[in-house]
Amino acid sequence: MRVSPAQTTPELKPCPNCGKQAGELKKSELGSRFPYYVKCNACGWATDMVRLAGIAVKLWNEAKVPKAAKAKR
Repeated sequence: MRVSPAQTTPELKPCPNCGKQAGELKKSELGSRFPYYVKCNACGWATDMVRLAGIAVKLWNEAKVPKAAKAKR
């Protein structure tokens, strides 16, 4: 499920893993206490699931992927 653009006030930076502008804020439809996350549609890298959409965006924008993880691509 996509979150409406009105809820995505902060802009997503490029993917911390692959560098492409393919991040998308998503909301789980499972009724979880932690429904929000951001996932890269290019490489599949995603943030942890959190309670608030703004926190998911912040985790994405501030993520630092270790160089060892990038080398495994």
